[in-house]
Amino acid sequence: LRSINKERTRNEEMMEKQNQNFLVAMQNNSPMVLIDSMNGRIELVGRWISNNPEELYNQMIAKLESMDWTTETITVTVQLEYFATKASRLLLDFLRRAADLQLSGTRNVTIKWYYEEGDDTLFEEAQDFYELVEVEFEIISLSTADYDNQMGKASALN
Repeated sequence: LRSINKERTRNEEMMEKQNQNFLVAMQNNSPMVLIDSMNGRIELVGRWISNNPEELYNQMIAKLESMDWTTETITVTVQLEYFATKASRLLLDFLRRAADLQLSGTRNVTIKWYYEEGDDTLFEEAQDFYELVEVEFEIISLSTADYDNQMGKASALN
């Protein structure tokens, strides 16, 4: 009976942790956002041009700060094809807060910023963020086909 209760408790703990994950489907004006504490993943994919970017930002911050991270490594993937000026400030703050997870000394945070090959504007934006966020930061160029493929995968999560 004790082993059954222990197993049930473990299963309940796993379900609670899975329920902590956060997923917002990609829309025309807002990105797909995934915050997965069990696998150490944060992903932002799409466009962020909504009229009220603070609404999504507030949800993201609340979830980021309440997560029980179970991994030592957290990878933040950014693949935004466009974001408005207002969203840019919120994105910078979100990345800084994600980077703060490393301050405890028990986590390693890496930001991987993907942009489409030849998109000089997004490459320059990535360089600006690189200078402002103090964690390992990779800027990765993707061919148009690979970039579109990644966008399609995020869109399929809808």
